[in-house]
Amino acid sequence: MANHNSLPLPLIDVSPFNGREASSEAQRAAVAEELARACATHGAFYLKSGEIGKLTEDARLKVFNAAQEFFALPDDVKNKIPIRAGGFTRGYIPIGGESGSQAVEVKEAFSYGYPWPSTRTPENSLQGPNEWPDASAVSPHWQKTLEEFYAGMVQVAEAVTRALSVALGMDAEYFPSFCKEGDTISLMRLFHYFPSEKADGSGLAAAGARIGSSAHTDWGFLTLVLQQEGVTGLQVADTNGEWIDVPPVAGTFIVNAGDYLSLMTRGRVKSPLHRVVTSDKERLSLVFFYYPTYEAKIPMMEKDSETASRISLFVDQSKSTSSAEQQTLSSAETIGSFGEYIANKWSQVFRDPAGYKA
Repeated sequence: MANHNSLPLPLIDVSPFNGREASSEAQRAAVAEELARACATHGAFYLKSGEIGKLTEDARLKVFNAAQEFFALPDDVKNKIPIRAGGFTRGYIPIGGESGSQAVEVKEAFSYGYPWPSTRTPENSLQGPNEWPDASAVSPHWQKTLEEFYAGMVQVAEAVTRALSVALGMDAEYFPSFCKEGDTISLMRLFHYFPSEKADGSGLAAAGARIGSSAHTDWGFLTLVLQQEGVTGLQVADTNGEWIDVPPVAGTFIVNAGDYLSLMTRGRVKSPLHRVVTSDKERLSLVFFYYPTYEAKIPMMEKDSETASRISLFVDQSKSTSSAEQQTLSSAETIGSFGEYIANKWSQVFRDPAGYKA
C-alpha cells in the first residue's frame, strides 16, 4: 500500500460517522477538521470507510469481477440495452456514446441505479427500472452483486454527508436532509477505459481529440470512485491548475465534492476539476454519483463568481456547442428542480457513436 505521506490527496477515515458504530466526540471532531481542510483545498480525498455498507475487500473484488464479466460480453448482448437520449441513463454506453466535450472518450460503460420495481410508477424523470443484460448471459448472482454494491455505496455516501455537515459547523443531519430519497435517482456507473491501441483500432474516425474522460467537474452532491488497483488514469487539477495523478490505494475510495454541494456552501467546498487519461493498459473504474433529492432547488450565484464560472453544471456540454463557444448560464435563467436540470445535463453529454465512425 502507498505511503500516505506521499499521496497527492489526504486520506480520511469517516467510520466514526457510521450511525451504527460508537465513537467519541473527539474522534468525530478530528475527522471533521481533516475533512474541512480537504474540501476547502482540494475538494477531493481518499476515503476509508471501515465496515460501512459491508464493502469488504471480498465485496469489492466481487463487484470488479462483475464489471469484467459484463464488459467481456459480446457487443450484440450489450447493445440490446443501450442508453438512449433523454436523461434517464440506464444501460450500456458504447465507445463514443458519451462525452463531456468535443473529444471522443475512449471508454464503454454500464449505468444502473436504485432497484426500482417494474410494477411501481416512477415519480419523476430520473426514477425507473434498471436495464439488465439477459440473465442467461451472466452468472447467477451477477445482478445481486451489483445491487448490494449500490446499497453499500449509498450508506458510505450518507456517512460522508454527516461528516461534512459537522466539518462545516452544522448538525450532523444538515446535509442528509437535502438528500432524502436522493438514492432513488443517484447513479452507479461501471467504466471500462480502453488502452491506446484498442482505441486506435476501434473504427473511430482518425480526426479529433481522444481522452478517457474529458476534464469536468461533477454535477451532483458527492462522487465516490473505486479504482482498479495497479492502473492510474484519474487526474485532478491542483490549486495551480496542474494535473496530478491520483493512483489507486487498496481499501479506499476517492471522494470528490460535486457542483451542487459547492454551490450550497457558496464555494467553501471546492468542486474539483478532474479527468481520466488513457495509457497502454485497460482500466476499470466504478463510480457512484450521489444526488440530492429530485426537487432540491439549485443555489444560484452571480455569473462571474469564481464558483459559478468554473463548474460544469452551468456549462452547455452539448455536441453542437464547441468548447470555444460554451457559455456559462446566466444566474437569472429560470432553473427548475435539481432533477429536471440534471436530466437535461445527461442529454447534453449523450452522443451517437455512429457519428465518430470513419
